[in-house]
Amino acid sequence: MPGIPPQQPGAGRCAPGPPGLFERRPESAGGTEIQGTDEMEGDAMADVDVTDASMAELVQRLSQQTATLVRQEMHLAQAELKQKGKRAGTGAGLLGAAGVIGLAALGALVAALILALGEVVDMWVSAFIVAGGLAVVGAIVAIAGKAQVSEAVPPKPEAAIESVQADVAEIKEKARR
Repeated sequence: MPGIPPQQPGAGRCAPGPPGLFERRPESAGGTEIQGTDEMEGDAMADVDVTDASMAELVQRLSQQTATLVRQEMHLAQAELKQKGKRAGTGAGLLGAAGVIGLAALGALVAALILALGEVVDMWVSAFIVAGGLAVVGAIVAIAGKAQVSEAVPPKPEAAIESVQADVAEIKEKARR
């Protein structure tokens, strides 16, 4: 559409507010600001007195503002999902590391510790002691990985959903006037 600059990732938010239909406001999701620069040039989004505007002009403004709002909401959802994906990837990596560490520990330490403790106590007692220690270490790493994954779940853009709901409510309110 003419008058709309190219979009940049990390969209901003349109918020309802008089006297125009939408005004700019920053949003944040999970402590990370997700802002964009989707602004229409010229007076397409400017605050104007709509009492003198024709129906065609009002419909055109509504169409432009709705398209801008949808693009901005999509950018917000995309940025939020990207952030949650990174967190889930970190958690999955920690869980994978826990598995590798567990296997390496099982191979190297089990044999060495069982033999070392076998000099002091019976061999079967030393095997149980070593297995218990390894289980504790594996559990600690697994709990850390699970905590990272649970921070990213559910993988839905919660801030974007709330924002869209607020936008819809504001548009409905404006339409009633």
